[in-house]
Amino acid sequence: MTDTEMSRTALIVEDNIFQVNVYLDIFQKLGYRVNTATDYQTALAHIGKRRYDKYLIDGTIPQKEGQYPVSGNGLELCAEILEVHPKADMRLFTDEVPLMQKAAGKGILAIYKHDTIKMAEWASK
Repeated sequence: MTDTEMSRTALIVEDNIFQVNVYLDIFQKLGYRVNTATDYQTALAHIGKRRYDKYLIDGTIPQKEGQYPVSGNGLELCAEILEVHPKADMRLFTDEVPLMQKAAGKGILAIYKHDTIKMAEWASK
């Protein structure tokens, strides 16, 4: 890997630890330094500290650690990221078709949650 590839960064926001580990493994194998968050507030703290090369955001995340996930919270987080980093390279991932449609209406690209191949293809670019 080149020095540039080794310096790429990603933020993964997902409340399911199994999924976090799957995505973390893919990004790390592609040479990314990765931060993770399992809730909205922790993700905001990461976003406030730095800009990432890639953002992978679950469509349904809890507001705070230990709370029940809320559908659409991830889409709101994407909007906040775009306010701070208008050209952010991000993907919302969800298995909720209405949420994918809302994301498309806001110009945010969405990936079907269980399509790890498509996610890995995007991450490799």
